[in-house]
Parts: sequence; C-alpha cells; structure tokens
Amino acid sequence: MAIRLDPADEYMHELGPESNFNESMYINCFDPVNNVGGWFRMGNRANEGTAEMTVCLYLPDGSVGFM
Repeated sequence: MAIRLDPADEYMHELGPESNFNESMYINCFDPVNNVGGWFRMGNRANEGTAEMTVCLYLPDGSVGFM
C-alpha cells in the first residue's frame, strides 16, 4: 500500500463537522552537540473550543522529561 502526501497536507485543513475534529502539528528536534532531543505536539480542537500541547524531552543522561 502506497501513501501519497499532497502539499496541501502541510497546511491547516478545513474545519469539519465532527465534534472532536483535531488539527495537529508535530515538531521533532535533536542537538547532537549537547545530546538533547525532543518532540512537541500542538493540537487544536476548534469545535470543542480547546487546544492542547505535549512535550517530550530526551536528556543527555538518558532520562526523559514528559509533560
């Protein structure tokens, strides 16, 4: 099964009628000099009037910070 990504997938989508419609953005990063990395997720639940964010950090000592 092939997955085709369209340039329009990189932008906001038209708000749908679903009560739990969610538009998300993910960002991944890594700094090899300081051995620190992480990912961030921001979600907009426009039909619920809320938004949310998740952060996960990979620290140099091997521990993980998650919030």
